[in-house]
Amino acid sequence: MLSAQSSVAEPSKVLRAIHTAGAAPKIDGLLDDLIWKNAAAATDFVQREPNPGKGASHRTIARIVYDDDAVYVALRMIDDRPGEIISRLTRRDDVSSGADRAGVYFDSYMDRRTAFGFLTTPRGAQVDVQISEDTREDFTWDAVWEVGTRVDSLGWTAEFRIPLSQLRYAGSSKAGPLSWGLQFVREHGRTGEISFWSPFLPNTGRAVSLFGELRGDRRVDAPRRLEVLPYTLAKLTREPGVTANPFYTRNATGASVGADIKYGITSNLTLTATINPDFGQVEADPSVVNLGSFETFYPEKRPFFTEGSDIFRWALAPEGSAFYSRRIGRAPQRSPSVAAGGFADTPPSARIVAAAKLSGKTGNGWGVGVLHALTEEAIAEVADAQGVITGQPVEPRTNYSVVRLTRDFRNGRSGLGFIGTSTVRDLSDARLEFLRDHAFTSGLNWFHRFGNNQYQSTGWLVASALQGDFNAINAVKRNSVHRFQRPDAYHIDFDSTAASMYGWGGESTTRKIAGSKVWAAAIGIRSPGLDVNDIGFQSYADVVYTRANFGYRNFKPSTMLRSWTFDSNWIPAWSFGGELIRNTLDATIAGTAKNLSTGTLSLQTWFPASTPWDLRGGPGLKLPMYADWSLSLATNSRQRVSFDITNNGIWFNEGAGYSFALLPRITVRPSAATTISLAPRGVWNRNQAQFIRTSTVAGTPHYIMGDLHQTTGALVTRASIAMSPTLAFDFYAQPFVSGGTYRSIKEVTAPGAPTYAGRYTTFGPNRISFDPASNRYSVDLQPDGIVDFTMPNPNFNVRQLRSNAVMRWEYRQGSTLYLVWTQARDDGRLNNGVSLNRDFDRLFSVPPRNILLLKVSYWLTP
Repeated sequence: MLSAQSSVAEPSKVLRAIHTAGAAPKIDGLLDDLIWKNAAAATDFVQREPNPGKGASHRTIARIVYDDDAVYVALRMIDDRPGEIISRLTRRDDVSSGADRAGVYFDSYMDRRTAFGFLTTPRGAQVDVQISEDTREDFTWDAVWEVGTRVDSLGWTAEFRIPLSQLRYAGSSKAGPLSWGLQFVREHGRTGEISFWSPFLPNTGRAVSLFGELRGDRRVDAPRRLEVLPYTLAKLTREPGVTANPFYTRNATGASVGADIKYGITSNLTLTATINPDFGQVEADPSVVNLGSFETFYPEKRPFFTEGSDIFRWALAPEGSAFYSRRIGRAPQRSPSVAAGGFADTPPSARIVAAAKLSGKTGNGWGVGVLHALTEEAIAEVADAQGVITGQPVEPRTNYSVVRLTRDFRNGRSGLGFIGTSTVRDLSDARLEFLRDHAFTSGLNWFHRFGNNQYQSTGWLVASALQGDFNAINAVKRNSVHRFQRPDAYHIDFDSTAASMYGWGGESTTRKIAGSKVWAAAIGIRSPGLDVNDIGFQSYADVVYTRANFGYRNFKPSTMLRSWTFDSNWIPAWSFGGELIRNTLDATIAGTAKNLSTGTLSLQTWFPASTPWDLRGGPGLKLPMYADWSLSLATNSRQRVSFDITNNGIWFNEGAGYSFALLPRITVRPSAATTISLAPRGVWNRNQAQFIRTSTVAGTPHYIMGDLHQTTGALVTRASIAMSPTLAFDFYAQPFVSGGTYRSIKEVTAPGAPTYAGRYTTFGPNRISFDPASNRYSVDLQPDGIVDFTMPNPNFNVRQLRSNAVMRWEYRQGSTLYLVWTQARDDGRLNNGVSLNRDFDRLFSVPPRNILLLKVSYWLTP
């Protein structure tokens, strides 16, 4: 598809399109309608790969006509070996198949930053993509459009009908000509050649701003844009349970109805609403064992939130975002209180009652995004030993709001933006007062391209405010993001009685984006109190960082390589107290060979620094110098059988530990419509100072660590069968096992000592003992024969299976039937280590939880 690189030359190509009031072309791929003979042709495509700037090796002819309802596109792809065209049939939006592909992009706003793309393969598999910020692609955007394709003796053809209701454009007056940005693309699967109509060469970091122009006889009226997508759903859940549990039903059934509504307020502003949304066909999150101090980030997969999400994007580099939509409808944050012999039935998530968003761009450069969602109070039903059932709140009724405004200047070369978020919870029940009742975020961002479009400056400023009971605010200050309670955080004024918390942050970056040599310089800051996690995602605060980057890109083919790149970064970071908490130097080199195989090698050195996070609120712990690496190799992904392998690793100085991961994958395409991939994964990890717990004795905290030996294994299996462009079957499964044993239990006694060994004191047999009957350790710190504290055995063994199978049938345009089967198996027990063969066997002996779901939606355009 379109990448983040393009040519230096400004766009100059123009294609004139005819507005017709007569019969529309038939969408069959034959291109025999009379209107195509009278339409102007776009030819002279230019290679982007493998020979940038040269004419395309295979001729492509493109034509466009339009009427008051739709835009019609005809593409003829000449190929001198039509029998070798790669005509794979894939599920929608699959861009990894290596098939021949061609399509069109419209910058219908004519803002030089936004575009809508429609592509297809010779078998008619559809790909639609929305581009924002000039280069950022979003394949989760789905439009309703038609395409017909044919393979013949000259090559292949594609004929598109794209309703105007699926595009967004400014103005509706018929006075004056139509003027949109335009780009055509062709990907030649057999050779890997990619060519564009408007030259789109490497080394400038641009895309939409280099489109050519589509000029029409006249503008078109804004079409009536009302789409209603009602759905009905039936669900069967079968799972093991305890018969004494009054909430348990071996075969539980359920049904629901809901609807998605899209209304075009104008030709460029769309209101989207969802009532009782269902996310049942979403793929399961991968299994992980998180032993670190930071929250695991999972990508959003729910259609209502993924579609058109770019307008709401606000990155807190490098890991965060001011808006993280998975907070909406999250898992309950409170566990119910259950007496001995009792049972609880806790909902898996807070139900979204309704959600709506308004998004689009106006004719004078304004971008608008407004989102609001309401989740109802989540109630857990609790039964006591006598069977009396009561309800306990586990997640409050919550209103989530996001407002995003942008304004472009200088034909999309400069811009300003604003974001505001609000989270308001109903905490009328005192049991929920551990949460914040109000959380607000506001921010500004900007970009400015200059120096003949070779340089770009970007930046952002953000502020946050939390309000609630002082215990709720105190809990935030102590959590993994802030750790205000650290005894050496002298720069932080920790008021544990405050009922509010405020913070701020910002970043400024200047970079050279054009040419073979590129560079960037950045400085960023986050105050100790910055917190966006009620509706955003943020891993840490209390940091000042800089980044210096240099890169080199060579896209001129040589004897062995098509292209290669080099990239390097130096990143030091400090806390507000002046502690050096990071100092890294990294380099990455990547290349593509003439046979389309690829390779990437990354090396990174972490120089000694003090981490304020590892002791979970304890003092900063000095870490030894260590290095990590990643090596990836892949064969040509266009072949019927392709292979790739990645090796990741870490090596600590002073014998502090290591990690080694091997991640191979084989992808097989036994037919033009079937893809199967197997990806076994093994990770072997040793960390001599893995945090276990903090134990407080006589008011003094003791930070307990252990020498962790951990082994993890998984097998990710994917299969996709496309029976037609509108009927596909997808299967995903990940059996996962991970086990760890702790040896050499120790205490941190001198966290800043110059040597690694000097920072810890290992408990000898006179200070620690293990009781197999209770599965607990007893620790005598003195030692004086008196046990100071006990702790559970930290060894672990986790076994999980996540799998689902989805059949998706678009039985009429815009209307879909989903049949989904999901299975989960979970087991975890203390164990003396891990054996992959034994634990995979045990995993499949665990009784499963099965869900069968049938969902039918029907697209209406009244």
